[in-house]
Amino acid sequence: MGKWRFDTSSEKITIEFKDDMTYEQTRVQILLFSKPKELITGNKFSGVWYVSQKKLYLNLKNMPKSFLNLRIPLAFKISIADMVATLGSVFMAESYEVIRINSCKFLHKK
Repeated sequence: MGKWRFDTSSEKITIEFKDDMTYEQTRVQILLFSKPKELITGNKFSGVWYVSQKKLYLNLKNMPKSFLNLRIPLAFKISIADMVATLGSVFMAESYEVIRINSCKFLHKK
């Protein structure tokens, strides 16, 4: 569907929307005091997206690069961050009001 990039005062965000209603998001922290958060949660996120009444909703499903997704050698993977992300997304989906989309611009309001 498309790959969009936008910056805020504290981070650079890239979201790639896919035809199967999933997305991959990369968030790079600009501010130095925000870097510890990035080390814990990671900077890559993925989930499902949908549009309802001119609003784009992003439901986070996993954080594949999170420090909290532990892999124990010769055993199994514990996905604490993915469980927290999925549970949190049920109560608080990230949403944007879609103002305009064309081939080169994605105007939104958070």
